[in-house]
Amino acid sequence: MLGGGALTTAREALGIVEGAEAIEESAAAAEEAGLTEHGAERFVERNITNDEAQKAMQTAKETGNVITQMGKYGTPQQVYVGSNGVTVIVETSGRNAGKIITLYRH
Repeated sequence: MLGGGALTTAREALGIVEGAEAIEESAAAAEEAGLTEHGAERFVERNITNDEAQKAMQTAKETGNVITQMGKYGTPQQVYVGSNGVTVIVETSGRNAGKIITLYRH
């Protein structure tokens, strides 16, 4: 789902560039990585790796810990509660379909 290079680019764009340029570059990097800009920001803020996110999604599928919920804007989302202590939320329809919108440690 996420390319390691694209995620690194998202992290670099979020951490190095400032101001309006940062917003534009981080949004582009997030799009390339299969994340929303918010999702990319949460990866960095919460110090979660791509491997951790992928493992969370994999173990959630294996153990049946995938929940469907309605998002803030009325779109369905898949919540993957991984056995590795990471929860990943993926938008399933609309303009962000298939993208990680946020993730956190539980």
